This record gives sequence, C-alpha cells and structure tokens, in this order.
Amino acid sequence: MRTRRIAILAIQEARTTNKETAQIEATVPKFKIITNGQYSSKMGVAFAINKDLVDENNLQHEVMIPNRASKLRIKWGDNQEITLINTYAPNDEENKIKLFEKLAKMTRNNKYEDLCIMGDFNCVESDIDRSPPHKDSEKAVASLRKITVKNKLIDIWRMQNPTNKSFSFLHNSTKAMAHIDRIYVHKELINYVTIMK
Repeated sequence: MRTRRIAILAIQEARTTNKETAQIEATVPKFKIITNGQYSSKMGVAFAINKDLVDENNLQHEVMIPNRASKLRIKWGDNQEITLINTYAPNDEENKIKLFEKLAKMTRNNKYEDLCIMGDFNCVESDIDRSPPHKDSEKAVASLRKITVKNKLIDIWRMQNPTNKSFSFLHNSTKAMAHIDRIYVHKELINYVTIMK
C-alpha cells in the first residue's frame, strides 16, 4: 500500500499566536508554520510546511490581505514552481464581495499556469453544493468567478465528481450543510491533481 504524505497544508481560521506557532514548530520540528493574522476567534490563514518534502529556503510568502489571504510561491524538483493562495472569506455578503474583488484585482496580471486558490469561500457556485439546495447571492458568485474565470481556474473536485454531494460545513442548529471549502487549480494542472475526500 502506498502512503500519501502532505507536503503543504492550508489552514483557515488559524487562530494562532506567535507563541503557539513557535510551540508547534518546537514540538514537531519537521513543520514550518507560516501565518497571516493576529490571534482572533474568527480570522487568520496559515500554511503548514512539511520540511521533509519541501525545502523551506525555496518559499516566498506574501500577505495579500491581512487575516484573509496569503500567497505562497514554491520551487521544487527540476525548477518546477507552484503558487498557492490560501483564503478565508467573510460570512457577510458585502465583505465577501469586497474580498473577492480585491483578489480578482491582485491576480488579474497573473502570468503563471501553476496557480491554485484554496480555502473557505463561505459561498457555493451551485445549489448542488448546499443541503437543502439553494443558490448563494448572485453578486458573491459573480465576484468569485472574476477570479476563477480570468485565471482559468477549475474546481477540481467538482470536475472529478460532477453529481456527487460532499459537504465540508455543518450548521449544528439547522443541520444545513455546504461545500464551502474548495481548491481551484489552473486548467493546465488538472491532469496532475486528484482531490481526496
């Protein structure tokens, strides 16, 4: 049996202080933790890097939007590179749209065919991704699509599972569920990616 190991983990609602980050790295020395966000009960994104698989000297981290979006550019292997954007969208529609519009502007000149945007988008593009099914705000979905369409990004799990239902969020009181956590990859990468759930 072949085991799979995680090279990079993208975390939303990271809620970590510098002291906690240092404690994690001291406890598990093979991990490097890169955070974007002050301690908060709701915000913050982070990357956990497995130093056994990724050379920490070949990483470039950029805070795109404080507490909400970080970009990690990675070099590995034979001069291969990949750009990961980890995002955590707000719940309220107005701020969600503002975040998506900022990300659309920040990525509009992207020339890379190795872009992946992942995270908690707090919205879905199709009602199949909610139970009970219902559509999200058209404005929020349109602002998200400004990012995905312009950058030629595909929801790889949905592409590989066109009719399946799988949910990453459960509202305890209402029992409503949604597939709000997704990974979008550049269309040139789709033959190299399999999303496991």
